[in-house]
Amino acid sequence: MKKLRLATAVAAIVFSIATPSFAQQKTELVFWHQESPPNRVEAYQKLIDKFNAANPTIEVRQEVQDWGTIFQVAPAAIGSGTGPDILMAMPELGTYLRATGAVQPVSDFVKELDGQYHFLAAATDPYHDGGQYWGVPLWGMVQLLWYRKSAFEEAKITKAPATWEEVAEDAAKLTKGGRYGITLPASKTTATDQTFFSFLKTYKGENLFDADGKIIFDNPNAVRAVTTYTDLLKYAAPDSTNYAWGEPEAAFNSGAAAMLIDKGIMLSIFLKDSGAPAEDLGCAPIPEPAEGGQPGSHYASNAAMILTKDPAKQEAAKTFIRFLLQPDNYGPLLNAEPGLFLPVTADGFKLASWLADPALTKWPECTALLAKQSESGGLYGFTGGMYQINIGPIAGQNIIAQVIQKVVIDHASPKDAVAWGADQMRAAIK
Repeated sequence: MKKLRLATAVAAIVFSIATPSFAQQKTELVFWHQESPPNRVEAYQKLIDKFNAANPTIEVRQEVQDWGTIFQVAPAAIGSGTGPDILMAMPELGTYLRATGAVQPVSDFVKELDGQYHFLAAATDPYHDGGQYWGVPLWGMVQLLWYRKSAFEEAKITKAPATWEEVAEDAAKLTKGGRYGITLPASKTTATDQTFFSFLKTYKGENLFDADGKIIFDNPNAVRAVTTYTDLLKYAAPDSTNYAWGEPEAAFNSGAAAMLIDKGIMLSIFLKDSGAPAEDLGCAPIPEPAEGGQPGSHYASNAAMILTKDPAKQEAAKTFIRFLLQPDNYGPLLNAEPGLFLPVTADGFKLASWLADPALTKWPECTALLAKQSESGGLYGFTGGMYQINIGPIAGQNIIAQVIQKVVIDHASPKDAVAWGADQMRAAIK
């Protein structure tokens, strides 16, 4: 009997050595994001490697997607069962994904993190619907007016324009000798959607929907905004209809254009791409109409959405998100692209690990202005305290950008283009 017990014990020990315990098995997480530039991918990988090393029971793997196709790729992947466990989304993409039924509510988790780091309302509000939070904001992005000081000095312009009327006057003076006064995107892309929305917001035309969810885009304020945008394109490159993000930035940095509406990424790329001294980069708030306007800019927070229904993976995803928001990690996360990715927490704006980046220390006034501009920012479909789940199809089809193209390519009047756009929006949400 003793020999039998001994043999059984030995067999049990051998089996336990040969067979990993359940607790030792790794929970694998697939993390999707659309930040494809190599420097961003590398920065994320460093954080992922650090997390995986500190959490041996969890393994995170990043898979890079593309903003140009994510509205099509993500729902298809979710439908086929090959979607990610965590996906970084802007609010309009979030509404699109919620229709798949995969997005998990994270209300208690957001409240937990808010108690630690104090989220900005502008960052969390676009992810709150039906009494639930559907994403955890990690970074925000806002636009400013950027200008080349040397070009302004050459044209004897002594200050940055504060109104759209002044922008047009300055653009006319600056357009000469192969240089354009301004560069703007006019392609059927998110770049045009977002850049034009900064105009729309300042003209008080930001509400695409009324309180009942009806489209109200066809209004005089939207017509004024379209008129201003398309008029300014007269001082931009003739192939602006092919411009998304990179082309306007390249034109500005090369000196081929003197003004640009863009996000804080300029702090990250200006010195590298322009060859000009830091003193040549100027920044200013988004201009307003001379009459009947308001401060404003396109502002969007990007949130981590948990798409898995597996409880173990949900907990692992929360562990990873907690890790990213820890002070030692949050600065490096934001500085994957310094200036572009802004804190979404009150505590984040004070983080030494964020503020110490050379791109931010060179232009402290622009860093402060990005924070200030965020206060008046907004996003189509989420203005006036609204959460419009129907914004997804509108954003997915780039209908706002198509309105600009209707004027520039088809030579429609701004009024007719806006009316056409409103009809397209109504058809998209039927």
